[in-house]
Amino acid sequence: MRGCFSCARRSVPAGRTPDDADVQFCADLTAYFSKARDSGKADVIVTLAQHLKKPRGAKPGQIMVIKELRNVVARPSRSEAAKAAVEAGGRGV
Repeated sequence: MRGCFSCARRSVPAGRTPDDADVQFCADLTAYFSKARDSGKADVIVTLAQHLKKPRGAKPGQIMVIKELRNVVARPSRSEAAKAAVEAGGRGV
């Protein structure tokens, strides 16, 4: 299923990975703003920005993942941050 993507800036020192809780939070947020919002769960690919590529002639926002680091199962219904943002006037799908 195609959806949306998000980029999280690393606030940890180089060579270290973010906590699993932070990755899960970002995955839930991304799944909430994707087409998978109404499904119970969605697979989210975790990778580094250097492993993303925009194919030649691709539409805006279309990317290709060169190397996946791991997959995370996200539950859009758990994203309290996304729900709060939408209620406060943020943009929803």
